[in-house]
Amino acid sequence: MDSSAEWCDAQGWGPWHENAISLTPCFLNTAILGVPALLASTAFVFRARYLDRHGVAHGLGTTDLIYRPGRWVMVYAMMAMVVFLIQTWSLSSLSSIFAAGSLLVAWFLALGLNTLEWKYEIRSSSFIYIFELYSVLVTIVTLYSMFTQNQGDENSFNSFHTLVCYWVAVAFAFVLEAFPRGSTRVQKQSGANPHDKANIFSRWTFHYLQPMISLGYKRPLVQEDIKDIMPKYTEAEPSYQKLSANWEAHKRAIEHTNVAASAKQLKKQGSQEPSLLHVIGKTFASEFFMIVALKLLGSVFQFTLPVMVREILAYIESDQNVSVARGVFLAFGMFFASIIVSFSHGQYYKKDTEACVEIRGGLISMIYRKALVLAPSAKNNVGEITNLMSNDVEAWTSSLSLMALWIVIPFEIIVCTIMLYNTMGWSALCGLVCIAISTPIQSWVGEFLNTARYARMGAMDSRIQLMSEVLGNIKIIKLYAYEGAFQSKIQSFRNTELAVMRKTGKVMAAFSLVYTCFPFLMAFFSFAVYATIGGPNFTPGVINAQVVFVSMTLFGLLLQPVGSMSMVMRGTVSIRVATNRIQTFLLKEELDPRNIVHEPMLPKDPAAPIIVLENTTFAWKPENDVSRPDWNDEQASENTALLSSNSKQTNEPTLSNVNVEIVRGHLTAVVGRVGQGKSSLLSAFVGEMYKRKGHAKICGSVAYVPQQAWIVNASVRENITFGKAFDKERYDHI
Repeated sequence: MDSSAEWCDAQGWGPWHENAISLTPCFLNTAILGVPALLASTAFVFRARYLDRHGVAHGLGTTDLIYRPGRWVMVYAMMAMVVFLIQTWSLSSLSSIFAAGSLLVAWFLALGLNTLEWKYEIRSSSFIYIFELYSVLVTIVTLYSMFTQNQGDENSFNSFHTLVCYWVAVAFAFVLEAFPRGSTRVQKQSGANPHDKANIFSRWTFHYLQPMISLGYKRPLVQEDIKDIMPKYTEAEPSYQKLSANWEAHKRAIEHTNVAASAKQLKKQGSQEPSLLHVIGKTFASEFFMIVALKLLGSVFQFTLPVMVREILAYIESDQNVSVARGVFLAFGMFFASIIVSFSHGQYYKKDTEACVEIRGGLISMIYRKALVLAPSAKNNVGEITNLMSNDVEAWTSSLSLMALWIVIPFEIIVCTIMLYNTMGWSALCGLVCIAISTPIQSWVGEFLNTARYARMGAMDSRIQLMSEVLGNIKIIKLYAYEGAFQSKIQSFRNTELAVMRKTGKVMAAFSLVYTCFPFLMAFFSFAVYATIGGPNFTPGVINAQVVFVSMTLFGLLLQPVGSMSMVMRGTVSIRVATNRIQTFLLKEELDPRNIVHEPMLPKDPAAPIIVLENTTFAWKPENDVSRPDWNDEQASENTALLSSNSKQTNEPTLSNVNVEIVRGHLTAVVGRVGQGKSSLLSAFVGEMYKRKGHAKICGSVAYVPQQAWIVNASVRENITFGKAFDKERYDHI
């Protein structure tokens, strides 16, 4: 007996059985049962290792009504598989032994993983859930195949009954694993949100949102109704911690590289700069991988549809006696492929939204933290910082889903071209000429969009900065009747923005129109060539229903990747420009924490000063800064805006040889005329000025309220408590 016969029976590999509407035993045991069981075993090992290393025990115990019966049923399934393995051991088919042994190992590992999942998770295990659901479905297929192929065989009859007992155990285990746990003590005491409580099927189908949707049907939703519906890992704090830590590590690595580089290398290549885009990609690499994988999964099953259409047409046109099973399986295959495409696209957009929220929260937090520690010479206008948070960060939210298409579009075009070549021959390659022609057009449009984006954002920054200064000095403007002059100045910046936006809109409209027409041009050229000289020896090709339907389906599928190129180009440019602007802001100079010595504890001696300045000299600009001329320069005084915040910053020290000692428990007042340095002295206390010499020390914590108070968009009480628990007695005292 040769090796093929030992592994398979007389039917061979198949996969279709010759005399029944079923699959061959060899294909079932190997591809449907054995290999997936080994993959599940590998996944169980990695999941158990991850939980053991990184899991945090919730300490809420288990739900005995689900936990104990579930484990006993899994043990029963293992026993049934042991009996099935003994029964198949005497058979000559090694594939059956391989399937039974693989399933036995998988259930043994699943039993161990179940213990860890209950210890560290409050919801059902996604790995065990998928494995049990798959086992239920494929066992039904296996039982049907055994019933239709081995009627009257005593050994197969015993194995069939054993497999029925195994299916009952697996089905019961799946019911227990999928049982809703929202009313259990563990989930009630966990305080988790609906997403973190939902099992994988509920998250796949978005069923955990059903209570909110039902409530929205009855009445309008308010903010409290949609609170805590996102996963915990999408909150701003964990996103900021990950992104900020990687950004700081990346900056240190680049700084070390620049220091280690020789002077000759620096002169030739220049010093390297940190890349925020690289850091974002590294921080959220797993999210990007999952987004691309889900998109590719949907594309793969989407391209199975024309294959099945071709097979169904061949089945209908066939004159031979073909098994009805082939048509039935093809019909069900198209149905299940469409379902998988729908599920993968839904999860693709869900993962994309979660990644957008993570990146947005991390970037906004980094911009806000950076704004708090900017050095005086690097301080931006409030409007510019707001523009970074509102427009530049939002570029990631609106365009992240397009980034996966840089991998998906070439994949879809290549697969579609190969399938068209198999259908129409070399004639299908004529359509690729259109894509080759579009390459220089894409390059030119990308450069144009990059330049236009920078121009528009620059004009927007100038407009927002001027608007902030106008609103901050509105009394002076109204007093001297400067409304018209400032209105024309603001309008000029706005007109620049609109001009760039109109030009960009025209280019993108033409670009989108061209790329929308490309698939139709490709189909036209390909069919024209195929109908003329596309056959053997350059004869006219045969055009029948199979060629027409399959080719038109493929050209229709080609419409989406080719037509999406314009959007992908625009989204990529938006993300690149926005990230570079944020990166420029994050690389600006920060306050030197060494300017002020901070002692966290108050001195034990009540008479000891808590604020000390000894022979200190402070300035708003560093001593070696020559970027702006001094205010006494006549040209500078004429060209600097009167309302500009930079008009008062000179290179001369603002406070010279200052000596101050402030004792605890005393009320200290600083009195002087306008421009004498009272506000500068307070800024020096909190380290917001450059210290050129002397010693400065502050003991304890510091609260600083500037002349222009900063408030949040909330109630008066929330601005006073500022996130802390409400203390009515203290609040009334204040």
